[in-house]
Amino acid sequence: PRVSIRSNSFIRSTEVDTTTPTDSTTTQTVQDLNLDQMFDVFEKADTTIPASSIPKGQPGSVFKPKDAFGSSGPFGFFDPAGFTIDINEDQFKLYQEAEIKHGRVSMIAFLGLVFGEAFPIFFNGEITGPAIYQFQQADAIYPNFWLLVTWAIAMIEGQTIITAWQPLEETLKEPLGVAKLSKTHIPGDLKFDPLNLKPKNEKDLKQLKLKEINNGRLAMIGVVGIVVQELVSG
Repeated sequence: PRVSIRSNSFIRSTEVDTTTPTDSTTTQTVQDLNLDQMFDVFEKADTTIPASSIPKGQPGSVFKPKDAFGSSGPFGFFDPAGFTIDINEDQFKLYQEAEIKHGRVSMIAFLGLVFGEAFPIFFNGEITGPAIYQFQQADAIYPNFWLLVTWAIAMIEGQTIITAWQPLEETLKEPLGVAKLSKTHIPGDLKFDPLNLKPKNEKDLKQLKLKEINNGRLAMIGVVGIVVQELVSG
C-alpha cells in the first residue's frame, strides 16, 4: 500500500492484480479515507512488525521505561514528575546511573550522620555537636581536610568517566555534543567488588541490585530528613 497526503484527506492507492488467462492488464483503485480510516491504516502499519521481534537497542525497537530494571513495590513504576516520558534508553541509563550513585552516597552519609554524633571519636573527640556542622569542624582542625575529600571524589569520578562514559570522539558526533554512557556500561557497575559479594547467577544479582536501589532511595529520604531536622532544631 502507498499512502499520500492531499490537503486534509488521505488517499490510499493499491494495485489490484486482475490478471486472467486471457487478460494480463493491471488496474489501480484509489480510495479516499476519512479520519477514522486513516488512523486504522496507521495502526495496522504500526503492528505489521511487532516491536518484540526487533532486537533491543536496534533501530525501530521501542524502549519502555516501565519494563526497565528498577521498578518494585509498593508503588511499582513510580514517576509522578514524568521524567521518563518520551525518553530513549540512553537518557534512562543516565537517570539510573545518577540514582544509584546518589543512593550509595546517601547510605554512606546516613551512617556518617548517625555514627558521627553517637561516637565522637575522630580528631581526639574534638568534633562534637550536630553532624551537619562536623565537616566544618574537621576542616578547621585540619585545613587540608576538604582537599583530601575532593581528591577522593575526583579519583572515583575520573575512573568512572574513563570506564563508563563514551569516548570523546563519539561525544563530538552527538547532535548536542552531550556525553552519554557507553553502550556496554551497566548503570552502577564500578567493577569494584573486593569482598566478592556479587552473585554468580543473574536472578540473585537482580535481587541484590534491587535491594541496593531501594535502600539507596530510602537513605536519600532519610538523609534529607536528618539534615532538615538538624537545621531546624540544631
